[in-house]
Amino acid sequence: MGVKVRKPGAHSSWCVVIDHEGQRKTIAVGSREAANRVKREIEVGLALGGMEALKPEKPTSPTLAEYSKDWLKSVEHERKPSTAGFYGQYPQLYVLPRFGECRLTISGGSM
Repeated sequence: MGVKVRKPGAHSSWCVVIDHEGQRKTIAVGSREAANRVKREIEVGLALGGMEALKPEKPTSPTLAEYSKDWLKSVEHERKPSTAGFYGQYPQLYVLPRFGECRLTISGGSM
């Protein structure tokens, strides 16, 4: 187990580097004082058996299948039943089998 505070050349902020049981994770923190505080908290957590800092984070963006299901619910009361049926059928047949598990991301660019 090892927890170190570093400022890699590629980062503008201080980082906490965690090496534990063959796993490595780097967390960008900000200031050196904050990085030292996070280091102490992680060391205590790892000593007590907590692996929360090393668990992979859950994706926050929905898949295309999840998004399309929610979108269809939101527009089906605004459309004729035949149109809403098409909106549900077309993605199920053609789009979702290929792209349904892709995660959607929102870019900050302008159109």
